[in-house]
Amino acid sequence: MLAVPFRAPAPGAVWDKDLQAHLWVGATPPPELAPYLPGPYTFERFLEDELNETPARCRPATG
Repeated sequence: MLAVPFRAPAPGAVWDKDLQAHLWVGATPPPELAPYLPGPYTFERFLEDELNETPARCRPATG
């Protein structure tokens, strides 16, 4: 599941009308989709975790 802004290009992603979200299936997304990966504690991450067999691991905080 991706957090794509309205009318932004998302090459390689597919719009799912039932989920009302852009999806990309695979192990590693292409670099052009990297800015749209959902962050931790977002609604998109919650839905992605619900759809996957195992939840995604949160990246460690940087700072």
